[in-house]
Amino acid sequence: MKALVLHEPHAPLAAARWLERWDARLRVLGFGLLAFTAALAHTIPGAALAALVSAALLAAGGIAPSQAFARLRWLLLFLVPIALLVPWRAGGDPTPLFAAWSWGPRRGGSALALRLGLRALGAGTAALGALAVGPFDRTAAALGGLGVPRRLVHMLLLTYRYLFLFRDQLGRVRAALGSRGFVPRAGLHTARVYGEVIGALLLRAVARTERVDQAMACRGFDGRIRVRRARRPDTTDLGKLALLLALAVLLVLFDRGVFA
Repeated sequence: MKALVLHEPHAPLAAARWLERWDARLRVLGFGLLAFTAALAHTIPGAALAALVSAALLAAGGIAPSQAFARLRWLLLFLVPIALLVPWRAGGDPTPLFAAWSWGPRRGGSALALRLGLRALGAGTAALGALAVGPFDRTAAALGGLGVPRRLVHMLLLTYRYLFLFRDQLGRVRAALGSRGFVPRAGLHTARVYGEVIGALLLRAVARTERVDQAMACRGFDGRIRVRRARRPDTTDLGKLALLLALAVLLVLFDRGVFA
């Protein structure tokens, strides 16, 4: 039987030896719990501290800030609407943020936007440690080892691979349109061209899906992801997991005001 082998669109993050050699299942479990802790923070100091702890762990793991920013830049784009829209709602405190601007952003909404942004940054930074270190097929196999349903793992693997393929196809189509003198403008002609391009890409994606399914069946794929047999977790791996669990507990206690 053949294994499911995927081309890696993005190289894994270059990390320190202690992070790369950590058992993938325990790494995903530890950083995943830290991501949930950051995402569920109730206070701004708690969310900020969770984000700082996640960033410090990545820095201690040898991951360069430029690498982390390159992976998180799309998350930052999603935070822009939050920063622009949420501060204008009351959010519990209708007091204007600036006394001279009575109809401007509200204190409650601004605090809510800041808390949401810090929670997203903390969770996204921790998720990098869980998912972006090491080959993605091993990370997916680790998810399967933690009890994630097999079909969901396969969907995650194939989606990861073919989103980048779809992006590359779209780039080639845009280059072809440019070579034919197409200049996008606000009008029906541009909308018609974009509609035809998107329709053609979706039809190609359906056809490619059928071919991939047939190719996997011809190669004997039986639904299991096979990677090199991982070593059994040792005391060092368990100690790293215990450290992250302790950090998560301390973050929850700090967020709840236990240390106040």
